[in-house]
Amino acid sequence: MIKYTIFCLSLCVGTAGLAQTLSPNVLPATGNYFSAGGASLSWTLGETATLTLQSGSAMLTQGEQQPEIINPLPLTWLAVDGDLNTQKQAVIAWKVDEQQVAGFTVEKQTASGIYTAIGNTTSLGNGQHTYSFTEATPLNGVATYRVKQIDINNNFTYSRVIVLKNSSTGRVWVYPNPAGNNTSLYVTDASLINKPVKLIDMQGRVLQQWVVQSLTFIDLSGYAQGLYMLQFQNGDQLQLIKCK
Repeated sequence: MIKYTIFCLSLCVGTAGLAQTLSPNVLPATGNYFSAGGASLSWTLGETATLTLQSGSAMLTQGEQQPEIINPLPLTWLAVDGDLNTQKQAVIAWKVDEQQVAGFTVEKQTASGIYTAIGNTTSLGNGQHTYSFTEATPLNGVATYRVKQIDINNNFTYSRVIVLKNSSTGRVWVYPNPAGNNTSLYVTDASLINKPVKLIDMQGRVLQQWVVQSLTFIDLSGYAQGLYMLQFQNGDQLQLIKCK
């Protein structure tokens, strides 16, 4: 009874002039949304508005957690893909279900492993939409791309990464990728055969180095899970993911 009295007194003092309404809505205390690859994680903290006192944009609620949230998650990545057009330009396309999103930035990874913006697209508004961006210059070698989503509150998430290669002179790929303790590097690009290649981590440290052959087995058993890069003599890079 004492606790109930204290709660009522604090409610009256802190919400003078508020009109009492019953509503199922809730203003979450906090929350966020993250996405990587094909997986996403969202979380919120809030309460069911069994009692809601509201004035203008202010709201005070009492109750249990419930699923109907006033502030929806900003975006769900439905599909992200990329390809080269007939001019060998990278075309990055993505489909999203969005709420209160300001826009998107397409980013490309540089030789040093840093992502830089190469284009921007304004949001089409709430709902499901499909976007596409074409890089101005033709792709030379291998490149890695991703899309950054920015909401109206300047929060952001990233899409999965897209790796593209101009294979007019041959191909370079790793299989399996993501990999376990072992994987293989396949090369049909004659300009890379018998040239050095380095396995580096995301801090730029060289972990292995060898001469490229058409088929090379790569031992990853001594490394932690994470993202690695194969760096070729011509500056091309190939992303490698160790998943266990």
